[in-house]
Amino acid sequence: MIQGSSSSATQIYLDLDIPEVQKYRTSYQWKCPTLQKHLPQVKQVSPLEAAGKLYTIEEISNLPASSFQGGATFSTIAKVASIISSVKWYYKACKRCGKGYNNMTDTPTCGCQFPVPCPMYKLPLTLTDNSGSLDAIAFARVAEDLVERHADHVSMSMKIEATDHVLTLDKAIGKEKLFYIGMNTDSSAKYPINYVLKKSFSVNNTESTPVPRAPKSGKDTTTNDNTPTTHKLTSISIKENENRINAKRRIDITESDADKSNSSKEPEESTAKKNKHENVDT
Repeated sequence: MIQGSSSSATQIYLDLDIPEVQKYRTSYQWKCPTLQKHLPQVKQVSPLEAAGKLYTIEEISNLPASSFQGGATFSTIAKVASIISSVKWYYKACKRCGKGYNNMTDTPTCGCQFPVPCPMYKLPLTLTDNSGSLDAIAFARVAEDLVERHADHVSMSMKIEATDHVLTLDKAIGKEKLFYIGMNTDSSAKYPINYVLKKSFSVNNTESTPVPRAPKSGKDTTTNDNTPTTHKLTSISIKENENRINAKRRIDITESDADKSNSSKEPEESTAKKNKHENVDT
């Protein structure tokens, strides 16, 4: 006993040249999405331009301590006049986390399992400009940029006392930089100098800093896609032509298959008729 099954399929062909398709194409326009029109532009600016308003040493000195709350800083262009002597210029800290050691017990104050002691800059210096002078502390990278050497090298791995003056520190003297000055507002701190140098940049620095800015009104900023509109339209028309050609090919293939099937049926029908006539004659 033989069983068989059959299934049917439907193939739909679309004529792209009919008026309905042309009307649908003209019903929409190729425009940039509105969300992409207001993307911020990035302008390259120097550190001096990014600093904004510049203050004099006198203006910063006259600011109340409340102005420095929340880590606020004020930028100025000043020169390092001198290194303050008889004040410790480095402190012992944990290399892993940067927290200092207890001065009384010489033990780490951090929670590191294996603390590694190392010297960290706490360089006291005097800044000057045409308006006056100001004493401040340069920590870590700011001090390294001024001295041009790591604290571990200058202190000979802390073999030199922190209060001893080292000639290498004098490399910072005479350097004019753009400084961001903050203040230690902790009232419990016993350090005599409250001003802190948070950042420093070379005045002649040509490096640029990217700063986002809003696009000008009335201008339509382009999207990230740099493909010209004419190229997009050309690509669309090419794709449509390919679809039209494929559709015509399918129709031609279907018609040729139909012709083949009809031609194959004709001999079979003629053979059947011939056999019928032979049987009747018999």
